[in-house]
Amino acid sequence: MRLQSSGYVHSTAIEGDTIYRNVTVELLSRQQRGHNLCAKVIATEGLNCPGEQASPPRSTHTEQPQYETDQTTVTLIGVLPHQKVSLGNTGRSELIVSLDDAFVATAGETGPAKPMRPGDFSWIAIGQAASVFKNNSDKEARLISFRLKPQAPAETTAAPTK
Repeated sequence: MRLQSSGYVHSTAIEGDTIYRNVTVELLSRQQRGHNLCAKVIATEGLNCPGEQASPPRSTHTEQPQYETDQTTVTLIGVLPHQKVSLGNTGRSELIVSLDDAFVATAGETGPAKPMRPGDFSWIAIGQAASVFKNNSDKEARLISFRLKPQAPAETTAAPTK
C-alpha cells in the first residue's frame, strides 16, 4: 500500500509474464493530518503503531491499522483459513477491498453469497447491516478496510446580500 498526493500522474510498464495487479482507491474528500500507523504508507514518516495486541485463542482474523487521517482509517485485515469476519455497522461508512482470490461476501449471515476476486469491493453504508466475508482458502486471505469517519455538518453561512 502506498499513498500518492493529489494530482500525481504516473505510468506503469510490465515486462515479462508476471501478473501485475493494481487497485487504486481515490479518496475524494480532502484528507487532513495523515500519519502512518503500522505500515510505512508515507515513506518520509516513522511508524506510530498502537501496542501489539495478542489475538484471542479462537480468533478468526487479525487487524493491523495501516494509516489514518482525520477523515479515514485504513486497516489490513487477515482472515484465517476457512474462517469468516463480520465487517461494517460501526457507525461509519466502510469500503472493503479484497486483496486475495479467496472470499465470499454475504449481506449478514444469511444473504446471497457473492464471490470476490482481488480488487473487488463491498460498500457498507452507515446504518446498513454488517457484511460477512468468508475465507474459503487453505491460507490466510487479506482485505483492506477504509472506514470513513463521520464528519460534522458543514457550517452554513448566510448568502451575501447586495
